[in-house]
Amino acid sequence: RNRHFIAVHRAALYEDAFRALQPHIVPDMKSTIRVQMVNWAGLEEAGVDGGGIFREFLFELLQTALDPSRGFLLQPMNSFYIQTLWHHFFIRIILSIIFISSLIYEGLLADIRFANFFLLQWMGNPDGTVLDLELVKSYDPLLHKNLKFLKRCSTEEIENLDLDFSVMTDNFGVTEKVELKKDGSCIKVTADNRMEYIQLYVNYYLSKRLSPMIAALRSGLRNVIDPEWLRMFSPLEISMLVGGSDSEIDFNELKKFTTVHNIKSEHDQEYMDLFWLVINEFSSGDKKKLLKFITGCPRPPIMGFKTLTPPMGIQLVHDVDKLPTAATCMNLLKLPLYDNAETLRRKLIYAVNCGAGFELS
Repeated sequence: RNRHFIAVHRAALYEDAFRALQPHIVPDMKSTIRVQMVNWAGLEEAGVDGGGIFREFLFELLQTALDPSRGFLLQPMNSFYIQTLWHHFFIRIILSIIFISSLIYEGLLADIRFANFFLLQWMGNPDGTVLDLELVKSYDPLLHKNLKFLKRCSTEEIENLDLDFSVMTDNFGVTEKVELKKDGSCIKVTADNRMEYIQLYVNYYLSKRLSPMIAALRSGLRNVIDPEWLRMFSPLEISMLVGGSDSEIDFNELKKFTTVHNIKSEHDQEYMDLFWLVINEFSSGDKKKLLKFITGCPRPPIMGFKTLTPPMGIQLVHDVDKLPTAATCMNLLKLPLYDNAETLRRKLIYAVNCGAGFELS
């Protein structure tokens, strides 16, 4: 594959990437991209990108790209979908989807979960296709509850709601009335037409109002992956391809596919046995935090840890004064040799909860 080299500042990661990866500069996003990171002091970070720094770059970039202020919205159920309809966001959304597609193409995982309706549209749900009411759950649980109530409530309750075939939308503080059908604001919702109202309401919120953005999403997707390939998978399977499996973390399996570096004595080997015993006693939440600390994603790969790219490694550090650290871009845990199990447990818990970054210097 062709290679492209880019330099990005951590303080302006998204903006630098947006400029450096314009289609006229990098016409083929399937080409190999190598990254030079510049830290907050303006100095080039140590390390030659053999693929690991690009992986870190993608992770950090997606965290920025999926910030709600940039056009994506994080819902209460922790699933992403596009919220804004501003046309000047199109190219940025295309770029964001290119990055997500790159994760799939490279076989990498990120801590991302997308709403089911969003994935269905992204994967090519044909225009005009009837969308199921249950998809609203991943958009807005309260709206789903209200529409379910409307579906079964009495004739008197419907009349008291005083609904018509229009909706009020709020686009960044600007309130607009949108008619769900011709002259919809003049048509009252009744027991006889409520199912039509619910279907039009669902299709508007999950499809029609997002159609310009969905076109931009598909454009970004085509830069990296053939959309026909994605149609072989369900929304749940696509979500797992990007963000890993929701199954319990099997640290015995992870141990099997982990390489330990810098073992100098039998004591070091015994210490590694202690490490696996300690983390197997972690709560489910702390196990996920530890996995995210090392790999950047709290969930295991869909096909198990044997497919983790690159394979997980542990580097023993013969210095008890340091905290555990991670080179997440290489799936590498740097583990000091502490004196006892309690100190090891306490230091690991502290490290995985402190949210440390992963500069290579």
